[in-house]
Amino acid sequence: MNFFGSCKSCKQLEGTIRDTQALLNEVMNSTVEKEELVRKQGQKLNQLMSEIMNKSGSLENTNNEITNTKLAAKFDSKVKQGWIEICEDLEGDFSEIELLTIMSRVCEIVFTECQTVIKRADEQLFESIFSHEKHISEALLREIRFARATNGANTATRQSQAQKILDRIEWPENIKTIISECPKTCIQTFLTELVDVCWLMVTSNPPLILNFDVKGKEYSANVRERFVQIATTDVISDSQCLPGHVLLVAWPSVELEDNSNYLKKGEVVVMPNKTQT
Repeated sequence: MNFFGSCKSCKQLEGTIRDTQALLNEVMNSTVEKEELVRKQGQKLNQLMSEIMNKSGSLENTNNEITNTKLAAKFDSKVKQGWIEICEDLEGDFSEIELLTIMSRVCEIVFTECQTVIKRADEQLFESIFSHEKHISEALLREIRFARATNGANTATRQSQAQKILDRIEWPENIKTIISECPKTCIQTFLTELVDVCWLMVTSNPPLILNFDVKGKEYSANVRERFVQIATTDVISDSQCLPGHVLLVAWPSVELEDNSNYLKKGEVVVMPNKTQT
């Protein structure tokens, strides 16, 4: 009786173990399924939030590698480093003020051309589709900017636009001299980086601008907030610039299109109260 009784107990124990294992497996499978469901829902939520932020233009999507903050940082680091290398290569061929003026003009021309391309595209779109409208709603403008930013950030689109923009530019003679005298790989790399960042700025949502507009203005508290005064080794003298006013925007500040805020400070040369070294 004890032997049979114990065998019966073993069978019952084995059955209980199987049932328990099956239950554990079911729980484990259920947990995995639930975790996968939560993960997928989390991905959908992140995607939705990213789209909302991109469309609104009011918040930055930290998952996006081409945010305004990162664009401003790239312009003030990688692009600026290329700019500095060109200035160093051409040092001695021009005075410091001449070289700063020319290189500043290069940046301004490229950025202005990028802006012009976008403005023309907007004008054509509004004229062809909304010709009867005198005012485009802010909501519609955000939708257009969202679509443009998404397409404009595409690598193939950027490369194509960058080449078209550079081909369209008619450089002044002094800049042609810079381009011809500077090592080809150096100037081409700089121009490629510059136009790429400028294109992403003007197609961003909200768009960014490079501020060159403080030239000739008094170096007041408002200007000092966005621009750092830099010294030069040249003797500064210009009869057309008043003392205490901005003689030259050596490096532009990076700002939001509506001038509501800036992301990176620029650099200016200020006319001294008297001629000085």
